[in-house]
Amino acid sequence: MSLSYSKYLVSTSTSGGKYWEVEVEGTDVRIRYGKLGAERPWSTKSYETEEKAIKEAEKTANSKLRKGYSEAPRPSEISDESVDLSKTPLRGVFYFRALDRYPGGNADMFTIKITVDMSPGEDPKIKAARHSNWDGEHFTTTETEFEMPGLKENTAKLIGAAQSLTDAGQREGDFIIDEPRYDDEEYDTEWSFLEFTLYKNESASESKDPVLLKVVQRAIPKAPKVSPPDETFAAFIEAVHTLCGIGRVENTSESGDAFSAAFSKSSENISHGYKDGEIPLYL
Repeated sequence: MSLSYSKYLVSTSTSGGKYWEVEVEGTDVRIRYGKLGAERPWSTKSYETEEKAIKEAEKTANSKLRKGYSEAPRPSEISDESVDLSKTPLRGVFYFRALDRYPGGNADMFTIKITVDMSPGEDPKIKAARHSNWDGEHFTTTETEFEMPGLKENTAKLIGAAQSLTDAGQREGDFIIDEPRYDDEEYDTEWSFLEFTLYKNESASESKDPVLLKVVQRAIPKAPKVSPPDETFAAFIEAVHTLCGIGRVENTSESGDAFSAAFSKSSENISHGYKDGEIPLYL
């Protein structure tokens, strides 16, 4: 029996994050929740009819949304399908996050989502959304398509780097690097959290598409243990940076990289309120 309703919600802050998930199958409502990255068991409750089950699931999900949760793509299993990426419709979803960049100062946190659609025989398309906290004010840009110089050439390089990983069976990487420049002054840091996912583009939503490749990299100040990416993963990470025009955090924050120059021509800031210290993890 297929699902008649499902939601995956996350709530995040600088101190960490948690998820809440609901599914309706027939008259059963399944719910689970916990810290991000932790898989918890489902709790199930049955209702007299499927209609009542959906109504209860929607009611509970809406309550979570009012409390500050937001919808996010579900964690996906990595496909082991062997594909020629140059002949496959692809969608890259790339998150760049900076948290507590200036402790107690301006622009101490922001997150950027960049989506690139790549189809054989067609020009790639790129769009982005950004949320930032600047001097106590929160700004969000709606997801906007924009023109990025060198997009076609850099897309080909990205696909080549991704193909090297998938050919080697390296479809998932989770790395920790040291953040050496951590003090109480303004500084140029590594990105706190990178999350790069490559999907086989089969639908309008990445949450339903097969994941072909996923890379996560965290920068931790004075990390007791580090596990930096090897050369092949590092080449892919660099290819994503180049494609997106994203520099180091300092360059992006100060609008000094190619992404900022290109995106600012098309995007529009919307100011709104969040509690201090909070920032959406997913856009």
